Amino acid sequence: MKEFFKSSLLWGAWSGVVLRFLVLSLHLRVCEILPGDHGIALAGEVAGSVVIYAATSAAIGLAGRLFARTWLSTGFDRALLATLQAIGFFILWFGLWSDRITIGGSRQGPLVLAALALLVIVLFAVGRALRAASPTAARGLLVAIPVVAFGASINAHFHQPLDLKKTAPEMEESGSAQSERQPPNILLLMVDTLRRDYVDFKGNSGSTPNLAKLAESSIVYDDAISVAPWTGPSVASMFTSRYPSEHGLTSRSVRLPEQEITVAEILSAHGYRTVGVVSNSVLGRDFGFNQGFDFYMDARQAFPFGLFLEITSRFWKPHFETTSPFPIKLFFHRVSRSYSLADRTTMNAAALMEQLDRDGRPFFFFLHYMDPHRPFCAPERFMVGDDVDRGLVDGFEYMEYDSTRNGMAIGGTLLGDNDYRRFHELYSGEVRHVDHWIGTLLQRIEDAGLFDNTLILFVADHGEYFGEHNLAAHSHLYEECIGVPLLIRPPAGLQSRRHVRGAVQTMQILPTILAAAGFPGTDTLTTLKPLPTTGAAPDQPLFAEAEDGREQYMRMVRLGKWKLIRSSSGEELYDLDGDSSELVNLRAEAGITGETGTKRDGTAGEALRDLRELLDTFQVSMEKAEKHTISITPEQEEALRALGYMK
Repeated sequence: MKEFFKSSLLWGAWSGVVLRFLVLSLHLRVCEILPGDHGIALAGEVAGSVVIYAATSAAIGLAGRLFARTWLSTGFDRALLATLQAIGFFILWFGLWSDRITIGGSRQGPLVLAALALLVIVLFAVGRALRAASPTAARGLLVAIPVVAFGASINAHFHQPLDLKKTAPEMEESGSAQSERQPPNILLLMVDTLRRDYVDFKGNSGSTPNLAKLAESSIVYDDAISVAPWTGPSVASMFTSRYPSEHGLTSRSVRLPEQEITVAEILSAHGYRTVGVVSNSVLGRDFGFNQGFDFYMDARQAFPFGLFLEITSRFWKPHFETTSPFPIKLFFHRVSRSYSLADRTTMNAAALMEQLDRDGRPFFFFLHYMDPHRPFCAPERFMVGDDVDRGLVDGFEYMEYDSTRNGMAIGGTLLGDNDYRRFHELYSGEVRHVDHWIGTLLQRIEDAGLFDNTLILFVADHGEYFGEHNLAAHSHLYEECIGVPLLIRPPAGLQSRRHVRGAVQTMQILPTILAAAGFPGTDTLTTLKPLPTTGAAPDQPLFAEAEDGREQYMRMVRLGKWKLIRSSSGEELYDLDGDSSELVNLRAEAGITGETGTKRDGTAGEALRDLRELLDTFQVSMEKAEKHTISITPEQEEALRALGYMK
């Protein structure tokens, strides 16, 4: 038994080292890996390989006894099994990483694993037969495999992170059809789950100093709203300038249809190099957001920790998350393939952007940070406030309204003032954390000399609830969730910060980008106008929509200070000038009843009728909209569950 454990530890560790270098031979060509992540990844591969090797060798030994054979009696046999195990798991990793195979939640999983096991058995038998025929050749082959893996990894280390070659000949031709002036580079910088009221563009509180510095030479929009309260439809609408009911990504079980024309596709067709780096798996290639990009790095591709930690993190979340101590949660948050943290995202983006600058053509870069999204795990140096016990805070994503006790609860325990305060402190820490890394990125851009010819748009996809309206996370159409920060820094910047008053919508980002790039005929792509750059935004109706139960929608319209929400539970009318927190539903207060309404409060009554007409017209147009709904796979559904979007 002692010999068995010694052999398993030695050859399992060898298998893990070979697997790690095989993975690096490809991974280092794609993304930057932080030094600390190398150690974590190697430890994960070694630990996983030791466990698998011990189980495999025990099974082979038991089978050998049954058939009166000694299949693992020599060092060559053990080395052969360890090497083949590394190759088998490398094939599995590559299949998952490149979206060629699916394991979790699908029938394909057992078949893939069985096929790999059979392949290892066959190659093991072939290797032993080769050794019997030519021991020297067999040993040479066994040595060659790890040597090639190590050499390929070293070679990959000295290569650029990616090869930005166009994928179609017409893209090369389009580069010569640019206008006489050099179009600007375009950086669309997005932060997930970032509330407008947590971003201080004026720099008064010091909570987001790097964004405040950027705002000093930018146009700041005081009242920007998202078209949807969660990531998928919100970003899809920014990319297409179409409402969720039009582009079809309306629920958590569908992906962005290929028929939709995205901003990246338009810019690519006009000679732009297009690159995306995203930190949320919901924006990954699986969900169709890579359309039109020459290179697109999602959370899975940027995952640096290898196969075993990925599998472990996916298994841990649904089974142990609610009972694990916070340090364990923090570790698995870092090694989760569903997220990519700000430090890793920044390093990847900076390396790619500097390479794009050497290319000489204008580029469109979509960069997405995930960190303010739950769970809240910012480094301690970004935390401010009392060091109170975390208490129930770790279970934020399980917070829900307890109607029997009229309060928010986690696991049946009502939340107190201290819990709410800690929620805000932890969230603020994440905001400061991402602001720090945005500052690092902007400094890299400035050092590379890119500021003077880069249009920067900063925006959030949606906000977050912390118990307001008896809600948690992001789901409804109140301002805490659809109100987002938005600024635009023109190339070379402005002399001073300029504020635009009035409501604007993130769907206007696409026409704004196209106008800045100088493309003619944008009116044929969207009826929306570019974002205004001075004064006040035009007083026009703005709409948003969200899921409201199965195959039902809640919809919202804003016009001036008035806002109407229509859902399965009825209508809500708010005067945002006098009630910015949306606490007093004037639909009930004004005493207006019936289909057309009876005016008892002239101002509210008239507003309700006007907004009803607008919302009726919008609802009819959305119901008539052409949709190209495409369902997601079980693997993609698992990614949504990991982020808390599905139960």
